[in-house]
Amino acid sequence: FSFLRRGMSPNLNLMTLPHIYIFAITNTAAVTYDFAYKMRFLYKKVKIVENPEEFYFVLNMMEKDDCIILVSYSGETFELFDVAELKTKYQFHTISITSLGDNSLIQYTDCHLFISTREKLYSKIGHFVSNESIYYILDTLYACLFRKHYQENWDKKLALSKRIDYERYSTIDIIQEDE
Repeated sequence: FSFLRRGMSPNLNLMTLPHIYIFAITNTAAVTYDFAYKMRFLYKKVKIVENPEEFYFVLNMMEKDDCIILVSYSGETFELFDVAELKTKYQFHTISITSLGDNSLIQYTDCHLFISTREKLYSKIGHFVSNESIYYILDTLYACLFRKHYQENWDKKLALSKRIDYERYSTIDIIQEDE
């Protein structure tokens, strides 16, 4: 998965980084749990930080080469703390998932993955488009990481799924596993 970014290696591999943290709040945080779950099948821990009071603590514990993914529809969610200052001090990688446009978040992140901007901030019945955009980006990221060592990852996922879901069954023929 190649990223366009300033001052970072063009071959950043999330699988080799010590820790991945996702900072998100409210509906965007809920969407990220599926990505963290999938990454477990690749034996990669992803910590989701959704409490703004916890952001500073986690940022100050980050180590060199850790990665933080900041998710914000508006790009203004994280203006309360200075990620740029901490990033310079600790040299961790930053990826933003945010709306296309000039916002605060893209000013201090290395890589920008843009979501659809087809919703207003609050005059909507739900976060349908933005949530689906975030799901799509995270699913694509997971798929790219999975593909990098496809057979090895497939074997690990299959073995782990069999151990976890050993009691799972269905009476519907079309979804039954071929054993």
